[in-house]
Amino acid sequence: MNTASADPGDIPIVERIAHVTEALRAYERGALDGQPTGLPSDPISMQALVAAFLCDLEHFASANDVDFTEAAVAGHDAYADEIAAARRYAIGDAVQLRHSPYRRGTISDIDDAHTDDPSYLVKVPGLPFVHCERAVALEPAPPFPAVQGMYRVAATVKQAEAELIDAKAHLHLGSTSPGWTQTYNRTVEALTAWSGCTSHELLTDLKTQINRRVQQLRTPVPSEQHPAALAAHDLADQTGSPSADADTAARSAPLPASSAARRDHA
Repeated sequence: MNTASADPGDIPIVERIAHVTEALRAYERGALDGQPTGLPSDPISMQALVAAFLCDLEHFASANDVDFTEAAVAGHDAYADEIAAARRYAIGDAVQLRHSPYRRGTISDIDDAHTDDPSYLVKVPGLPFVHCERAVALEPAPPFPAVQGMYRVAATVKQAEAELIDAKAHLHLGSTSPGWTQTYNRTVEALTAWSGCTSHELLTDLKTQINRRVQQLRTPVPSEQHPAALAAHDLADQTGSPSADADTAARSAPLPASSAARRDHA
């Protein structure tokens, strides 16, 4: 014979609230000797009634060897889980991990194979992996605060990481521009403060992208792809023949680093 009791979570919340309302009405009638009730139209009376009910509930727990504090904490945890599980998120939403309350990230993808309880992929800055969590493990987080980059305002985590990668690569190559140092400091501070990661975790996670950016900056731009040369080519296309201005622009285009070095050596 199965004697297990039904899980309260299986009963719709609206129905459970109705049961509690009936219980409070019955308690109020007994506590107030049948006087008229203010439940639920009077918020002040309701607050006082719930407080009195909890007081007597604690007396009941003590008389029956029940740890009221432990029961109250467990009840609140169950309530928080139910509220969290009912939330739904979209890609790009900022969330906080409930089991790691100091870690924040953004929803990068959604697995909605189970539409009634989807799983969310969460990318947390500084972590080399993606969390796969159900809604019950998440809660909304404040949006990422915009931070000034080198040439633009970074309004998202991805934009801030891109600014950090660029700044770190330029500094690695020996740039002495205060702008790159300031961009580096601002983005590191913004990303670590918002996400809860350390600067070491952040830079380690972005190391591959930083190294790739360093290589891009070291690679000379072919002369035919230099902006000035491309501008000259466009001007020639517009006029139908190379103009003097276009020819001058092409000749005056700065040479790539390797070409300039060979010229200076010669």
